[in-house]
Amino acid sequence: MLHILVFNVALIAVAAFALWGGGAPERWVAGLMVAANAATALLPYDPASTFHSLDWSGFGVDAVLFAAFTAVALRANRYWPIWLAALQMVSVAIHVIRIVDRALVPLVYAWSIGQIAYPLMALLVAGTIRHRRRCREFGHDPAWNVDIHRRPVDPVA
Repeated sequence: MLHILVFNVALIAVAAFALWGGGAPERWVAGLMVAANAATALLPYDPASTFHSLDWSGFGVDAVLFAAFTAVALRANRYWPIWLAALQMVSVAIHVIRIVDRALVPLVYAWSIGQIAYPLMALLVAGTIRHRRRCREFGHDPAWNVDIHRRPVDPVA
């Protein structure tokens, strides 16, 4: 269980860095990652049966996290959340592969799902570092895209 402790310490460190030094997208992603980790920790786990078939509750957490990352990627004025959502989509796809391929070894299924989180954390760190660099160089870094199709409200009307 040392790997769980290492992961949790790494996640807390990455989330703290993003909350301290990141913009709104970085803080949102940090919060989403911590929430997903907490939700996963609350899921029932039985070594004799978990990952021997589709882990529906884990699939649900990963699907919701994918939708949330996609929402951030669509609104953020950054490129890295697109990669984040794409990697999370791989996690969702692994669950789907488990439905299709019953011969998928449970250990491979569990390992594949768990290892996606490390590149996600690396992207969050990189995004936070780049945000800090842009703030230092340009004085600001807009967090969200502006909706150019939205018409301003006419105060007279």
